[in-house]
Amino acid sequence: MTGLRIGLPKGRLRERSTHLAAAIATAGIDAVVYSLRLQDIPGLVATGHLDAGVTGEEWIAESGAVVDELLDLHWYSIRLSLIARDPDFDLDAPVSGVTVASEYPNLARRYIAQHTRNAVRVIPTHGSTETYVPSLASAAIDCVETGDTLRARGLVAVDDLMRCSVVLIARPGLTLPEELLEAAGRTIGNYRLENA
Repeated sequence: MTGLRIGLPKGRLRERSTHLAAAIATAGIDAVVYSLRLQDIPGLVATGHLDAGVTGEEWIAESGAVVDELLDLHWYSIRLSLIARDPDFDLDAPVSGVTVASEYPNLARRYIAQHTRNAVRVIPTHGSTETYVPSLASAAIDCVETGDTLRARGLVAVDDLMRCSVVLIARPGLTLPEELLEAAGRTIGNYRLENA
C-alpha cells in the first residue's frame, strides 16, 4: 500500500507526533502526514479523508466516528470526569438552572441523560473548561490527568465517565503496513501532557 494519508495531533502532543512522523519517514513508508487537532482526526479517518491517524479515545467517543482502533500508544492516560466545587454535587438534585460546561457536548448530553431527568444546559467550550466552574457553570465534564489543576482551583472529580488513552486508528477494514505499526509501536510510552 502506498500514499497513506495520516493525521497526527498537533498541540500538546506535537513532540510525540514529531517522533512518529520521523519514524514513518525512516521506515520509508509512502505517506503524507497532516498535523491536525486531536478532535478532528476520528471524523477525517471515518469519512476516508485520512487513511489512519492518532487520536484520543475520548474524541472517538465524542464524534461517534466508526474507526478501527489498532494500537494503544499510551501517550497519555486521562479520565473524562464530571467536575464540580462540591464533592456531593448531584445532577439529579432538585435545583433549577444547572449548567455543565464541556469540550465534549455529545458525551456530556449522554451522561446527563443517563443520570437525571432534570433540565441541564450544556455549555460547549474550547479549552480551559475548568475555569467555568463555579461562576459560569454548575459543573464541567473535562479531562483529568493528575488532578493538580482541579485541586489548585478548589474543584473535585465527582464521577468518571471513562478512562482514555491515545490510539492509532484506521479506516474500517484497512490493513496498514506492518512498518507503520512497528513505527507507531516504537513511540509507545506514558507521557504527561505538555503544559497540562
